[in-house]
Amino acid sequence: MAKSLQLTAAASTGAGVGIYVQGSSGRTAAPVVAALMDDNQRPIADPVVGNSGHDNILVEILGDADGGTLSANSAAGPVSGVRIATTTQGGVANVTFHSGSRMGPIQIRATADRADNDVDNGIADPLVATTTIVVSDGQLFKLALSPDPDSIRVNRVVAGVSGEGSAASSTSIADAQTRYTLLARAVATDREGNPVLPGTAIQFGIVDSPVSGFPAQGAGIFSLHGNDGDAQANGELFTASGQNAFVTADGGAKPGDTLLIMRGAGNAGNEGARTVRTINGAYSLFVTTPFDANDATGVPFDGSSTLLFAIGRMEHASVVATTPTDDTGVATATIDYPAAYLGQTMALWAQGTGVAEGKEAHPATVEQLVFPGIAPAHLVAGPTPLIANTSAPLTVCAYDDAGSPIQGAEVQFSFHDLGIGSGSIDGAAASGALPPTDASGCSRVGLSTAAVSGSLDAGVQFHLGDGAVNAPIDLPLRSGPGNVLQASRSALDTIDGHIVLTLLDREGQPIGGVAVSATCAAAAEVVRQPGMTDQAGHADALIDASAMNRWGEGDSDICTFATPVAGGPAVSIEARGADLCRLHAAAAQCVAQGR
Repeated sequence: MAKSLQLTAAASTGAGVGIYVQGSSGRTAAPVVAALMDDNQRPIADPVVGNSGHDNILVEILGDADGGTLSANSAAGPVSGVRIATTTQGGVANVTFHSGSRMGPIQIRATADRADNDVDNGIADPLVATTTIVVSDGQLFKLALSPDPDSIRVNRVVAGVSGEGSAASSTSIADAQTRYTLLARAVATDREGNPVLPGTAIQFGIVDSPVSGFPAQGAGIFSLHGNDGDAQANGELFTASGQNAFVTADGGAKPGDTLLIMRGAGNAGNEGARTVRTINGAYSLFVTTPFDANDATGVPFDGSSTLLFAIGRMEHASVVATTPTDDTGVATATIDYPAAYLGQTMALWAQGTGVAEGKEAHPATVEQLVFPGIAPAHLVAGPTPLIANTSAPLTVCAYDDAGSPIQGAEVQFSFHDLGIGSGSIDGAAASGALPPTDASGCSRVGLSTAAVSGSLDAGVQFHLGDGAVNAPIDLPLRSGPGNVLQASRSALDTIDGHIVLTLLDREGQPIGGVAVSATCAAAAEVVRQPGMTDQAGHADALIDASAMNRWGEGDSDICTFATPVAGGPAVSIEARGADLCRLHAAAAQCVAQGR
């Protein structure tokens, strides 16, 4: 006999499906499955076929069904109602719930008789299981934005792509004219948490200008912004107390600009985007669409002046204006933006039309982000190795995986294994942050160390953001007797394979007339050997790393530069290839990988 009863409903699993009231044009039927198991969790034997009236599961809607019904096959044939008996096949009974006009959670109960596996003759030893189906109207109530950084692609054709395993002789992957695409998904749900009805229109937009302080002060801030905005309840007037004048800050706001409201006490219904109609003065403007009435009590209410807002326009990026939701309630928009603005702040918004409190509403969401590059980010620093107990310039640069500079990034640093010695960068001792990276993606600083002993472990580490995603780099500090061969940077890629080598003595004086050679361990090619150092101790090398490009994650190689003297100074750097699927999303190799 049955020892356990399990009841599940597809509409209660949270798997992106919904069940809606009659007349909504959405799905109004949902499967409900009851399973009877024995002690070993195997399906029990079914009632004898042809034994009319022998049903073994009773299924019922609890509470007021308000037009909702159940349907299934019983031993005697099809049945429907709010309380039905049905029979299992293979230990499973399949029932269908049909919605009525009732919204909200609806509980369904199944009962079996452990005593004789028959519910038509009464239930002596009940087994009971319940499940809940949430019925809603499919009208937009809430939006959540979810940009997908894994979707970023570079809209540029790389020269010399063979179409098979690698890209031969490609010399430029990303530059200032390169444009990126990013997918942003808006998850739209109704008031019961179900996906909205398919085809619900969702508007997308971006504000990326005017922005001040980028990249010298980091990602930058919106020039017209504040946290003191006040939206007139049920009106079109927006005011602020004077943080950034609407008519003067960075050229001022203009009719047609976008007013973004990001949050605010007492004005939650106003989050979203509105179009500026007229500028009334330094701290007053009108929009084209009235603000929320805040009239849950029946009387419009003006909340406090605490709205976080920004005013601006879409100048650098572009985005599809309106996108319909799919059958899971998701609307997807494609954002296009230039590589020249990676790292700059921007705001992405999505909104649509729904019903709240019996009247039209405009649910929306705003996310303040930066224009993202392709992960992982890469740091390149030089010269390497560093000469201890001196003061010298140092350059640290941040690039995305396509080689585009990341601007406004704060690279963190920390010295290690200095013993009794000390180290500082631009006067900041031990650890800290470099100045934000400039338009070339680089931060140029002065490094000083003193009293560092001959430890081979001494150095300074640099990292950017999450070390689990963006690998840190470490520049060693060399002290003691002997000459030092420095490389101008710690890594190269398919964009720039030019390396300057510098041979110095321990006092930092250049050594000329010494031959320097280059070798790479794997596929990177030495196009031009360094040759003899000049009077400034310099020798130039050229490495082609394009053979490291792959349809998928790029390979890497180690290239070593050395003088011919046995045991003489040498330096090794990494040569990196690129993931070509990031650059050619439509390529057959990438489609096959689902990339």
